[in-house]
Amino acid sequence: MKDAISEKLAKEMIKKDEPKEEEPAEAVEVEEKENNDPVVEGKVNSYKIGAMATMLDDFENILAKNFCQFANKQDLTYMQKRTQEKVENEFNKFYDIHFTGDFQVKNWFNANVLPRLYFPQQMSKFIHCFKILHNIQQCILIQNTFPVAERSRSLVTPTGAMFLVGGYITPLKCYIKNTFTLDEHRSILVSLQHMNVARAEHAMLYSKGVIYVFGGETLVEDSEAMEVKSLATCEAYDVEADKWSVIPSFTHARQHFSVCNFNEKFIFIFGGKKVEQGYANGPKPFTLVQ
Repeated sequence: MKDAISEKLAKEMIKKDEPKEEEPAEAVEVEEKENNDPVVEGKVNSYKIGAMATMLDDFENILAKNFCQFANKQDLTYMQKRTQEKVENEFNKFYDIHFTGDFQVKNWFNANVLPRLYFPQQMSKFIHCFKILHNIQQCILIQNTFPVAERSRSLVTPTGAMFLVGGYITPLKCYIKNTFTLDEHRSILVSLQHMNVARAEHAMLYSKGVIYVFGGETLVEDSEAMEVKSLATCEAYDVEADKWSVIPSFTHARQHFSVCNFNEKFIFIFGGKKVEQGYANGPKPFTLVQ
């Protein structure tokens, strides 16, 4: 009898030590976790609610950080006063003060003009063109019967027009009064009204629709030996009216000098030389002009 009871107790102890099988309730719990809805059949999904709470906290932090950037700007009415015109004017002032060199060259042209520079190759029919914004160089072969005069001068206006003035023609041994403008579409130099005095090695400057010509070199009147002299005479060309007019001369005759415009009010002349006695195709003794 005792042996039977002992055997029964031993069997019950073995059953307690054996691992239990997974119950169906765990499968239900897994299904609840896989469901994204916060509430499933009356039960609360704590994982989904925790994720939503974290997203709301992050969004609130973003708003708080951005708002703090303007915390010191209690009055934002200044933003309404910043019109497009005012912003452009402020930028232009900053641009003029802080930028020089190539930026000033670009600013020289009108807004609707493609900025380009021209260099007429003297004693040839080539005019070199450099497009500033695109950094492209091209060569224009003019269709005129004559080449670009030697020692002539040229400039480009803010409208993009190129003017070629004066010069010396070696085969004809003469100084010219001619004024030309370049017609790039037809590749020709178009003749305009002539200057009053033939000259070469002069200085040129453009200001407010007028081209100014200063000094230079020309033949001595009634000279059969091709003697030359430096000039002190000046002329002004009205671009719109196509008309040259004589303006007051400066004190000391000169050639090979520089000029510049200051504040659209003054024209300054720098350096140069004065021919004492010389010939168009020979030696030209000169003195420097201060």
